[in-house]
Amino acid sequence: MKRTMIWAAALWLLASAGFSQESSIKLSGGLGFASGGDLNKTIKGTSDLRRDFDAATGEFKPISLGLNFDVEFIHHFTPNLWLGLGIGYFRASKESPPLSSEVGIPGIFTLSSEYSIKPMISAFPITLNVHYLLPAGSKLSFDFHAGIGYYLTTLNFSGKDVLSDSFFDQISEHWTEDTTFSATKGGLGFQAGVGFEFDMSTRVAIVCDVFGRFASVSGFKGKYTYKESGDYTWQESASDYYFWSYDETFDGSSYTQFDFYTEKPEGEGITNAKQGSVDLTGFGITLGLRIKF
Repeated sequence: MKRTMIWAAALWLLASAGFSQESSIKLSGGLGFASGGDLNKTIKGTSDLRRDFDAATGEFKPISLGLNFDVEFIHHFTPNLWLGLGIGYFRASKESPPLSSEVGIPGIFTLSSEYSIKPMISAFPITLNVHYLLPAGSKLSFDFHAGIGYYLTTLNFSGKDVLSDSFFDQISEHWTEDTTFSATKGGLGFQAGVGFEFDMSTRVAIVCDVFGRFASVSGFKGKYTYKESGDYTWQESASDYYFWSYDETFDGSSYTQFDFYTEKPEGEGITNAKQGSVDLTGFGITLGLRIKF
């Protein structure tokens, strides 16, 4: 990918030296939607499992909508055919209310749990796009564009489980389990869209872009921390953990789960274990300016 981007930069510089001397910069921001992939599947599976078997109340919501920003440097080969080299930023997170559950024998022994999670994804796409400008009037034009991208993606996860157990309705222990995970991985993707341009002057145009992208990244390896606090404390941390997705069967029902391990999870009832993906495939809309120089 590094070699591809070097060639792209060289092509852009060569284009600047010949064919045309006009270039522009496009600055835009707005909203983007990402499907989430295995991350969202495992969030739903974890929520369903706790509600079905622990009678938990509440529901974890998937990551979907986030902020999207783009900066693109464009060289105009001809008045209608352009080449753009850009960098963007997409970020989405979702913090749902805790899942509350209580298991055990009422009046004798109970274990109470308040489990909450906050996943977050962020991506820095480096893109190379071909643009075709189609005039639709003296001031209005349509900018059709498509290309490839390298999507440098970060997955951050934090979880907290506030627990207490009691015997004969008297609380005997109270503790908290905190987990965090952070990893960055890149992958190739594709993007395409259409921009609606309205010229404010010979040098400045208002741009509204509607776009779609196809990109999925997996193999997240990073730092994982587990900490217990309460009547006693315990903490462990390592930098060689992976984000895993797997199916786990309980009483004939299968639930897609997530966890963080150094090795592939195995055991009775565990199937389809794999390194989980974050799917950035989706669409969005942005508004901005294109400035010619």
